[in-house]
Parts: sequence; C-alpha cells; structure tokens
Amino acid sequence: MRIQTNIMALNAYRNFGINAQMASKSLRRLSSGYRINSAADDAAGLAISEKMRGQIRGLEMAVTNTQNAVSLLQTAEGGLNEVHTMLTRMKELAVQSANGTYDNEVDRQALNLEYQALKDEINRVSSYTNYNGMKLLDGSLGGKKGANGMQELGITGISLGGTQEYSGSLHLNLTKNEDNTFTLALRAEDKVYTKKLTDMSDAVITLEDMTIITLTGTFADLKDGVISSITVKEQQLVTDKAVSRASSSRGIAFQIGANGSEDNRVYAAVDDTSAYMMGLGDTDILNPENARKAVDLVDGATNIVSRSRARLGAMQNRLEHTLNNLGTQIENLTAAESRIRDVDMAKEMMAYTKYNILMQAAQAMMSQAMNLPKQLLAMLQNL
Repeated sequence: MRIQTNIMALNAYRNFGINAQMASKSLRRLSSGYRINSAADDAAGLAISEKMRGQIRGLEMAVTNTQNAVSLLQTAEGGLNEVHTMLTRMKELAVQSANGTYDNEVDRQALNLEYQALKDEINRVSSYTNYNGMKLLDGSLGGKKGANGMQELGITGISLGGTQEYSGSLHLNLTKNEDNTFTLALRAEDKVYTKKLTDMSDAVITLEDMTIITLTGTFADLKDGVISSITVKEQQLVTDKAVSRASSSRGIAFQIGANGSEDNRVYAAVDDTSAYMMGLGDTDILNPENARKAVDLVDGATNIVSRSRARLGAMQNRLEHTLNNLGTQIENLTAAESRIRDVDMAKEMMAYTKYNILMQAAQAMMSQAMNLPKQLLAMLQNL
C-alpha cells in the first residue's frame, strides 16, 4: 500500500473528468437545442449544415423577389387594362364617326376631341406607369414592338446638331406607309417626334424581307425645342423573326432562385404602349375616311396591348408556381438541415442522465479511494 501516489483515486478522478465533460456537452446540446454547437462536435456535419443554411436564406429572399416581381407585373397589367379600356372607347368613337349621319365641322370635331384626349392619356399612362421608379409601359422593359411588328431600338450617345452628345435612351420605330414612304417615329424620354421619309437622300433604307432595316444618314427637321438633328449609324430595327445584336429585348430580369446561374432567372418584357408606337400617333376621326382607317389602327393597337397583357398574365401564373416550388424547397432543405444540426432531445436526455449517474459514481469512488490511506494510518497506530 502506498500513500505518496493514490492510483485508485487518480483513476476515479480521471473517469469523473471524462463523465463531467460528456455531461457538459449533453447539457450544452439540451440547452441550445443543437447537436452541433461548434466544429468540434461534427466538422463535416457543420460544413454541410452551413451550406444548407445559406441555400435556405437565398431561397427565402428568392420568395421575396418573386412576390415583388408579381407586384410589378400586376402594376403593369393594371396600366394596360386602362389602355385597353381607352382603346375600346376610341374604337367606339371611330366607328361612330365613320357613319355618314354626322357633320364634319361640328359633330366629328366633338367626337375627335374625346378621341385625341384618350390618345393623349394613353401616352401619359405609357410614360408614367412605374414600379419603384421604373417605368413599365414605355418600352424600358424590353419588347418595344412598334405598329408594324418591328422592334424599336434604344440608342445612346448619338450626335445632336453637330458636337452635342445625347446620352439618354432613344426609341425608334419605322412604319411603312401605303404610298411606299416611311414614317420614322423617335421617342426621347416622354417626347415623340415623327418624320416622313420621302427623299432617299435622307436615309438609306435596306429592306430584306422585312427582317432587317439598316438606317444610315441624318434625319433633320425634328427640332421642337430639344433635338435639332439625329445621326443614326449602322443601327438596326428587327422583326420578331430576327435577333437584335444591339438591343436587350429580354426585358427585366427577376432573380427567382438562390444561385447565380441562368436557370435561376426569368425575364419579362412589355411593349411600348404609347399611341405613337402603336400606330395611332397621327390618327384622327375628323372625316369618315380617317375614321375608318382609325378603326383598323385601333384594332391593331388593341392586339398589341392584348399580347402584352397575355404575356404578363402568363408570367404571373408562372411566378405563382415558382412561389409554390420555392416554398417546397425551403421546407425540405430546412428538414434536412434540422436532421443534421438539431439535437434529438429524448436521446440526449438519456445520455445526460447516464453521464450524470457516472459522475456521481466516480465521485463516490474517489471518496472510497481517499479512505484507503486512513486504513494504513490505523495499521500504523496498532504497532
């Protein structure tokens, strides 16, 4: 028997420390609710869990993005609904004016006043309908189809009257007239300028199956206080059959996923629905002939608006399914992350109880081991 080194007490103490450490871990897990509280608990599990948490947070933000996208589309569609209503009234007025029972000087003048007022309001709705400061119906969201089915082009940095540079966005639309001339419509911000091209010295126009139109030259006589001349060099207007190399017709991008890949984005484009860009800019119903032409042009404009609303409605329906899918992904990923990170409370309580009992047993054994030197003292006293 030795009194300098109590091996049994050291053994009991070592086991007490191990059990106390394991009980402390169980207590930390029970109090936090997590099986993994540090990388030491499960390094691989922590890495997987953190990656899943990042994905979940990204998906939750994607839900917010998608909801905002739906709100934007609903705002745009609401504006188009009003345009539709006004076009319906304009057709009604044009059909009424086309009838031979009305007088040009009085009756048709009165009808034309309302017709022109509605046309102005369509232009205003197109220019000022916005979401979070972004204009929705002026062609800014891509699409930008004109009256003849062609796509306008936003041009920046072109010369205005020689040395001055215009760095804003311009929209062009070229319409072929019945007399084989062309009308060029230019929209700068909220102002629209038109020019009828009758002299080919004004422009070199190449028509290839109505697919690509190349404009070069100087278009003058567009002053009206802002623009004195416009030089367009090797820009293109294209039909639906071609792809423009210069303009972004995909429209506004909605980030609907947690990753940066292309399949986590969708695009929405809305046509320019101003009266000029829909072919109604110079129309009136001051005589039966003009009124009959206006009827057909209003029908064409109605079709443009209908296509835009159909695309917006289809995109809204798609985004509703996107929201459902995002919710399912979040739920499943959260469940997977929980299985890795969260503690099984019942199982951990069993472990804590075990280590608590072992701690008490080790403590009792330390007490017994400490009593052994006392027995040696009793032996010495009996000498």
